[in-house]
Amino acid sequence: MDEAHYKLKKIVDKLEKIKGRHTELVSVYVPPKYSLDAIRTQLSSEADTASNIKSKPVRQNVITAIEKMISELRKYKKTPENGLVLFSGNISEVEGKPDYQLWVIHPPEPINIKLYRCDSFFVIEPLKEQLEAKYSYGLIVLDHKDANLALLKGRAIVFLHNMRSFVTGKMKAGGQCVIPSTLVQKSNGEIVEISKLMKNEKLCGVDFQKNKVADLWCIEKWRTKKGKIYNIITKNPRLGIETSENHEFLVLNKEGISRKRAKDLAIGEYLLTPEKINIVGSLHLLKTIEPIFVNVSKKGKDYLKSIRLKKKKSQLAVEKEIGIKQANLSAFERDNMNLGWKNLKKLCNILDVNFNLFVRRYCKKINLPKVLNKALAQIVGYLIGDGSIEEYRLSFFEERKEVAKAYAQKLEKLFNSKAHLIFRKDKNYYQIRIYGSPIVKLIVENFEIGKGQDRRVPKKISEAKEEIVGAFLKGIFDAEGYASSKLALGINNKILSHQISLLLLRFGIISSVVTYDNKKNPYSNNARYTIEISDKKSLESFKKNIGFTSREKMNKLNRLISKKSNVSYNRQILIPGNKILDIAREFGLNTRSFPKVASFFRDKRKMSKYIFMHSIVKEVKNPTLKKKLMKILSYEIMPTQIKEIHISHKNAEMIDIAMQNENFIANRLVVHNSAPRFQRERQEEIKQFFKKFGEKANKSFSEIKNLNGILIGGPGPAKEDFYNGDFLSTELKKKVIAVKDISDTGEHGIRELVMKSKDILSKEDIIIEKIILEKLFKHLAKDDGFSSYGEAEVMENLKKGAVETLLLSDTLPEEKIEEFSEISKEFGSKVILISTETQEGVQLKELGGFGAILRYKTT
Repeated sequence: MDEAHYKLKKIVDKLEKIKGRHTELVSVYVPPKYSLDAIRTQLSSEADTASNIKSKPVRQNVITAIEKMISELRKYKKTPENGLVLFSGNISEVEGKPDYQLWVIHPPEPINIKLYRCDSFFVIEPLKEQLEAKYSYGLIVLDHKDANLALLKGRAIVFLHNMRSFVTGKMKAGGQCVIPSTLVQKSNGEIVEISKLMKNEKLCGVDFQKNKVADLWCIEKWRTKKGKIYNIITKNPRLGIETSENHEFLVLNKEGISRKRAKDLAIGEYLLTPEKINIVGSLHLLKTIEPIFVNVSKKGKDYLKSIRLKKKKSQLAVEKEIGIKQANLSAFERDNMNLGWKNLKKLCNILDVNFNLFVRRYCKKINLPKVLNKALAQIVGYLIGDGSIEEYRLSFFEERKEVAKAYAQKLEKLFNSKAHLIFRKDKNYYQIRIYGSPIVKLIVENFEIGKGQDRRVPKKISEAKEEIVGAFLKGIFDAEGYASSKLALGINNKILSHQISLLLLRFGIISSVVTYDNKKNPYSNNARYTIEISDKKSLESFKKNIGFTSREKMNKLNRLISKKSNVSYNRQILIPGNKILDIAREFGLNTRSFPKVASFFRDKRKMSKYIFMHSIVKEVKNPTLKKKLMKILSYEIMPTQIKEIHISHKNAEMIDIAMQNENFIANRLVVHNSAPRFQRERQEEIKQFFKKFGEKANKSFSEIKNLNGILIGGPGPAKEDFYNGDFLSTELKKKVIAVKDISDTGEHGIRELVMKSKDILSKEDIIIEKIILEKLFKHLAKDDGFSSYGEAEVMENLKKGAVETLLLSDTLPEEKIEEFSEISKEFGSKVILISTETQEGVQLKELGGFGAILRYKTT
């Protein structure tokens, strides 16, 4: 909302509450270009008429109101561009004590009526129309169980109807099962165990029309038990998956891709795995934590120590008197830690030190980031790799001084708090510690890290953009990674190791996960899992997108890359050699045209993409054939050979799911999964549910004037079934402007539909506000100096003339909005009032209500 509409809204809200005792409140509307002389003449005539009113108080009130208007109109030489609106009258609530007020409004949009009215209320409807949205959009969100109708008007979402179905789930499990810990990749980036998957979520699978990784719907999910488990292990890369005997895999042979059950697989056959998984990623705002913990400067600590010594209070006496442990007080005075806010206040009180004055002189607040940025992601990565979370501190452990110092500096810069670097000579490593319960709370409440074997890649990390994922991986490789004959990372957590290998695929980095028994380690009975990266392209991608903080490790990585051949057993062509030969023959070529790789065409061996490019594609002169071969080279799916098959007989819980396109990626292997057949009764139930809901939508939307379009969304394929069926009237169906994939139904689904339709709703207030706030949050995430938030900081930048766009929450006090708006006019800063009707608007409010996008850096 712009400033003009905001001010109008405040005035209209005030005028709407005013009620007169009689018909004595006067409203006047003057349209653009209308003669003010004519209006003054009309008002004089109305005043003469009012002199005939019998009641003296009413007569006096009406005449006075009109005279105030006439006097005001004399100040104008001509009618303002958008017209003029005047309200006047006695608004006193006390009989006999008049309070005559006059409101003069320059409307933000042209007034299209001429009006004079004297009544017991002010006529404000024409002004209200200027505050209302000019267009509205129908919103439909549904699946087979739940359907919702809503209306988008400006920034307001009006919820109209909710309807629940009683469709039965008559689907039969097909016995194609995997163990509960099998990892699947959601299309939003999250990597979860299949046991935690919900139906109507999107997973990464394969579109075999394009041989690309695609987003596919999980239609149904069941739990079952099986008595025989097949453990399939591949090489180049080394992957593993445990399934039931009837679970189907997609197998590559000389005829192409076929399906085989686990019990029919043989060592030496080729399964399929993705070479790269593309995830768009999103920006993540963090749960806000109030930084009640302060950093005390060394001068402040020395000052308190000197006062304690003057008062002849021992550290032990302080412990007995107020409960601060002697060890903590000692560490505090040595500048090795801070005290919590409450303990610091207690200490000041017993030393007769003015606490508030001490805080102003010697303390500063911890800085807590509002968005997930690269620095925080890297710290979380190291924390998961080799760190610990305690009640009041985070601890990190590192052998290399260079790396330890780098992380201490990164922590200090990120949190504006001192990080303590200690060398533990007895254990031959450096320990980095940073104190503060708000810092700990920020980590705990935003990242589900877990402990020991329960540690996982946090959801916010896996759903983030590539640069954030890369920073996280850098942190964890800094902690546990190394470069020798291979680039590797070793941990004793199986699930976490496979999650990391999936994250690496975001950058096209192919890794193997190798299991070691770890018997030589006296401190752990757990198996050791090593993520190994060996092919040159993956190593180069790691260097470019992730890297090490340690110069020594980077040098080893560079030497490793320089020694590596471009030939790879990992990245191999998906299409069999005989099929490639068939394509070449269409253009008059044969095996003699490619003498170096004749055995490939006879299916004697597979071929790496590098050899394919240099020994086949580059030898081709025909541009059409070259284009076909380049397309094959771009396929995101590649073969991996079965190395081992192990069978175990035990009664185990397993998970069965049904997929939209009959495949999904499980533990990085592409597996087949046929969708079960829906019963005819269930299909009829769904049809009747859609029919009933369609009738409700037809009735509700047909009654709405100026319906600009209809948006339909929902999880799974139900939305397409509804749209493609005959459930909406022909007239309303023509108004459908988008059908969108969203993750949920209900109120959350409606809001998600609006946000995912911003390309269509780009001119609507709700989207304009979202886009500008996203820009603010992106600058905050990058910490690039082009944004600020908080009242004091924004005001400082505003007075410097550095603010390009000022963002103010409409929940701020009116005087604050006017104060900031007035200053913004001096420097030509654009002012946008942000409502709390959107999630982003609520987040701005939580940031204090003040935000700014800057023209230039101020620090």
